[in-house]
Amino acid sequence: MKSFSCFAFLAAAMMCSSVSCGSRPVSTDSVTAEADVHNTMTNDEIISAVTGNWETVSELVDGKDIMTDIKSYTFHDNGNGGYFDPEGVPHQIGWSIGEGGTIQIFYVETEQLSGRYTLTGDEMVITEQDGDKVCETHLKKVAEFSNKNIKES
Repeated sequence: MKSFSCFAFLAAAMMCSSVSCGSRPVSTDSVTAEADVHNTMTNDEIISAVTGNWETVSELVDGKDIMTDIKSYTFHDNGNGGYFDPEGVPHQIGWSIGEGGTIQIFYVETEQLSGRYTLTGDEMVITEQDGDKVCETHLKKVAEFSNKNIKES
């Protein structure tokens, strides 16, 4: 009798689960997801990873590549650095480590502060909302700049 009641309970449970599996699909149109990326690296590891030369490898707007000019940066381990315009003219920048290990750039001449770049693998990536468009810029560390107009000091 005990095995029969156990079997009956098991059969009822299976029936209930199979009935719920056949229900209609639920729309995910109004579902949004947001992720806060937190780097697990120490500040010294981040400084070591960031120090060096970087260039844009892609600039995307709503997933479409719109990159026209390569932007070049050099980051020093003391928080200083340089941004080189397409003609190779250097401009002073500062950089700092922010929340969750993100990187923020300060353009000295224009007194502008960038959004927060996230270290992901061998790239620094920034994603920003511009009205109804999503803009994403990817920087990659390089041994030497591809822009031959840049004269490193």
